[in-house]
Amino acid sequence: ARGRAADSVPFYQQALKGDLHEQDREDRSCCLAEALRQAGRVLEAKELFEKLVKSGRPEIRVRAQAGLVMTNAQKE
Repeated sequence: ARGRAADSVPFYQQALKGDLHEQDREDRSCCLAEALRQAGRVLEAKELFEKLVKSGRPEIRVRAQAGLVMTNAQKE
């Protein structure tokens, strides 16, 4: 799973380039943060989840908070 997550990171990063609606940017950022976490890139994932926890959208805050809990349970 770690290898697949690591392989997906560049695709999520590419998907964040360009003009996006804020909603799309947050959704894709959540996916990127989760892929980073699964790939073992804990510090990067944690930074992104911490930004997303401040979202105006409750569903993004919940996803980011859950990601932070799982990230904090992991070691780099």
